[in-house]
Amino acid sequence: MRKLKFLPLIGISILIFLIYKIGPEDILNKIIDINPFYLVLILLFYLLNLLSLTFKWYIILKIQKINLRFIKVLKLYLIGLFYGIITPAKTGSVIRASYLISLIKEPFGKCVSGIIIERIMDLFVLFIYSLLGIIFFLNYLVDIKIIIFLFGFFIFMSLVILKENFNKLIFRFVYTFFIPKKLKNKSKLIFSSFNKSIPPLQNLILPLMLTFINWIILSIPIYILFKSYSAAVPFVFVVLISSIGNVVSLIPITVGGLGTKEAAWIYLFSIFNIEPEIVISVSLINLFLGNILMSILGFLIALKEKSPKELF
Repeated sequence: MRKLKFLPLIGISILIFLIYKIGPEDILNKIIDINPFYLVLILLFYLLNLLSLTFKWYIILKIQKINLRFIKVLKLYLIGLFYGIITPAKTGSVIRASYLISLIKEPFGKCVSGIIIERIMDLFVLFIYSLLGIIFFLNYLVDIKIIIFLFGFFIFMSLVILKENFNKLIFRFVYTFFIPKKLKNKSKLIFSSFNKSIPPLQNLILPLMLTFINWIILSIPIYILFKSYSAAVPFVFVVLISSIGNVVSLIPITVGGLGTKEAAWIYLFSIFNIEPEIVISVSLINLFLGNILMSILGFLIALKEKSPKELF
């Protein structure tokens, strides 16, 4: 188990190797040469994306009859971004649930269910865009049957999580063999509150549509960055390649997708004859403006917000 703690170092090592191989000076020159106008424009799109993502969670909370002001939801989302960027596969974003519990005094199951729904929507849309991308790049990527299998497995697991008839069987098994006796009563309450807070799937159409739009908005800054370097990549392929890179970044061997995403991007954007130093420069700028800058804001908010004493 101790060895697993070092898995995130693999992705970081990959990124360091790529920067060393390509040339740190070349990458730095590319970053310095970018027109500041593009950076301001990109930052505006990241702010728009942040508001859109927050609004999606805000709607889900409303559907669950959790009434919070939008500004409070925005603060919690930013705190989640901070914790999410420093953990493998962004699992740290679940910290939002603990803050939500302290704020509304509702059961853990209800507070975490909205975040799980949101995450499932993100992965669903990400898989859709990735599948479309893989269809376009069949000559360069693995057999599409593997991806279809993974997508099918994801849909199955989503149903297991969200459908009470399915998740009861899983919970009964876990409850019987893995949950300690002193936690059994509490686990029952969590499971019950989770299922009661899952809204009918038809009520989630609007948040799902927003998720499709969010991934488009998120791709616009990347497209602008490539345009600033006079790199000719059609916008649709920026969306598809970005999605494939994000799927690769879910492999829990890195922090925030570092290294694994860049390796995938370098390979796929090379199809359009984009130099590796441009790809790395775009990725690093994207990382700073779209993730680190927002996460710093989340960190500052977390310092001011009252820390939750316990998760359950």
